[in-house]
Amino acid sequence: MLDQPTLFPRDKTQPNVRLAIPVERNGSDEIASNETSFDAAANGAASAFGFNYGAGSLTRPSIAGVQAEREQERIMARAARQSSLEHYNVKIGPIPFRFGAGVEFQFSDNVDLSKTNKLADLSVVPHVDMYGGIRLSPNNTLSIQLGIGYIWNLNRPELDRVLTNASVGLDSDSGISFDIKVGGFRINIHERPAIPRQQFDLITQRNALQYSQFTNMAGVTIFWDVNSRLNATLQYDHLNVISLRSEVENLDQSSELLSASATYQVNDAISIGIQTSASLINYKRKFLNESKNYDAGLTFAARASHNVILRIIAGYQLGDFGSGGSIGDATDLRDWYFRISVTHSINRYLNHSMSFGHESQVGTASNSTEVDYFRHQVNVPLLRTLGLGTIFSIDSAKESGGTFAQDFKLFQVGVFWHWTFSKKASLLFSYRFVRRDASLKEDSSDDSLDYIENRFDLGIQVSL
Repeated sequence: MLDQPTLFPRDKTQPNVRLAIPVERNGSDEIASNETSFDAAANGAASAFGFNYGAGSLTRPSIAGVQAEREQERIMARAARQSSLEHYNVKIGPIPFRFGAGVEFQFSDNVDLSKTNKLADLSVVPHVDMYGGIRLSPNNTLSIQLGIGYIWNLNRPELDRVLTNASVGLDSDSGISFDIKVGGFRINIHERPAIPRQQFDLITQRNALQYSQFTNMAGVTIFWDVNSRLNATLQYDHLNVISLRSEVENLDQSSELLSASATYQVNDAISIGIQTSASLINYKRKFLNESKNYDAGLTFAARASHNVILRIIAGYQLGDFGSGGSIGDATDLRDWYFRISVTHSINRYLNHSMSFGHESQVGTASNSTEVDYFRHQVNVPLLRTLGLGTIFSIDSAKESGGTFAQDFKLFQVGVFWHWTFSKKASLLFSYRFVRRDASLKEDSSDDSLDYIENRFDLGIQVSL
């Protein structure tokens, strides 16, 4: 890896940060620092299709917490991005920045996700992205990442809004991050403001207005390399969710999130671990019930062969919910969770990943939502800069109860194609077909949420 810009000479005795344990991303296990441009595009497409169960989302902290794994992934991604700052294009004071820009065109034949009154719409999303970072000392690194854009809709102007994380090339690490190394401890202090563009993984969403939220997550993560085989992680975050439209103020919340994990490297091919998390969720309005959520489980990862990685997570989760919410749900949560994922690199031109599992998530119209899911993704990197892929998923979800509770089945299939046609420019195209079947519970007063949607995306990204 190239030396990153620094105010101080690099300590040659300090190794580059690289985690030996495979880190899961969107249902597949991979080492982020080895990503090609097509790998990044494939992961971006997978995120857009909602291949992130087990990780939760900002508005629905996962009860089966894997926050520590996501933080490890972010650290590796930052390390990979910092190496690219050797070729920065703007320098503000001592901090080098790489800037990029692009525009995305998106067409949906059912933008309102409606069963009957379907409305087609075209949206245009121009955006500017930047990433900057500097080593303030041999042990301290400051990182700044931001993507900002604007989504303009032809037929639904009420959905127009400013966006952060606007580019499919940016991950959820937008914001400010400060890394400190003290002995065997790595401490990360972060703040991540965001306006989510879409939440395709939200199988229970009622309408597109649920995208109109501002979120801010601030916290600290501590990594401890106990010895060459054992490492531990402790993470705390405070989350605020603020609606940008009055129609979705029921989801405004303030949450405290705490997680801890430990992983032991048995040998070069196998690791085992434990993980636990807790969250306290307080809503601003009396629509949803406040809750205290806990989980604990075991992890197992194995490199079955040079080309196959297996990962298993399993445990138990509890949720204690308050009362008084207008959803009318008095159900507490007692459930198990598991996730099994396999990644197989068949050859240099073909790899695929599969994952399936069961978990419960904090609900948006009930106390909790029980989800069973299956994911499969195929990546075909024809060249280092050219590739295509397919994505397939099936979800079955049950809302725990109350006035609006429904059962859902969601089917998705899609294709994506990525081409880096110059050193500074790339093109991404994707198509997604979605069908959701919803059935009302006996005591539900909600409308049926069945819908079918076809969505096309075309994006151009340029590094300035």
